[in-house]
Amino acid sequence: MILIYTHIPKTGGNTFASVLYSQYHYQKEVCSVYLRESLPPKVDFGKIKLIVGHLQFGLHKDIPRPCQYITMLRDPVDRVVSHYYFNLKFHNKKPQDSPFDQFVKKHTNVQTRWVAGEDRADVQLAKKHIEKHFIAVGITERFNESLYLMKQKLGWGDITYKQYNVNRKRPKTDAISPEMIDLIKEHNALDIELYNWVRRQVEHEIQHLDTKSREELKQIKDRLCKGASPDYANPYDFV
Repeated sequence: MILIYTHIPKTGGNTFASVLYSQYHYQKEVCSVYLRESLPPKVDFGKIKLIVGHLQFGLHKDIPRPCQYITMLRDPVDRVVSHYYFNLKFHNKKPQDSPFDQFVKKHTNVQTRWVAGEDRADVQLAKKHIEKHFIAVGITERFNESLYLMKQKLGWGDITYKQYNVNRKRPKTDAISPEMIDLIKEHNALDIELYNWVRRQVEHEIQHLDTKSREELKQIKDRLCKGASPDYANPYDFV
C-alpha cells in the first residue's frame, strides 16, 4: 500500500511531513511532488511507500498499486489568516499589495476543494472521499492526539517532532477584525462544515481509546514537540 499525503497549505503540514519522513527511508521510499503538477517520470512504484506534496485528491488514479490518503485539516478561519500572512511573506508583499478581503474572496473553501479533488467545492464529495480513501485525517488543533491515532492505525514508531515553518510575526487570529472574520466564515462555509465533521470524528476516536492507550496518550502528548523552527522540514518542501 502506498500512502499519499495530501498537503493542504497552512495546516501544520511541514511539521506533519517531518513526522512522515521519520517513518520512511527518504531516498528510497518517499516520492516528493512538491513544486510539481504530477508524478515525476520513472517512479519505482515497487519501492515507494509514501508520496507527499501539494496535490489535490486524485493522484491514486495514476498509480498501479493500492493507495490510501492521509491529511490534516485546520480551523478554517485560522488557516485563512495563516495562509494570507504566509503569502505576503513568501512573495515579499505588503498588505497594500494584496488586500486581505480580496485574498479571502479568491481563496475559498480550499480544504474542501483539495479533499474533493479537481478543485471542486463539494463538501459531500469530500466526505465520501474521506470515508472511502483516507486511512486517517487529523486536525491541527489536536495535532498530538491526531499523531497518536495515526501511529496506532499505521504502526508508526517514534512520533516526536519539531515544529517547522513557524511564522512568529503573523498576527494572531483574535487580532483580526470581527468584520474580516465574518467574511472568512462566509467564504469558507463548506470548509467549516468539513472541519467540524472531521473534528467530531477525531474527538470520538480519542474518547473511545482503550484504557491503556488513553494513559499512554496522556503521558506522551505534552512531550512530543521538541521545539520550533522557521525552516522547512526538507529544503524541497513548502508550507
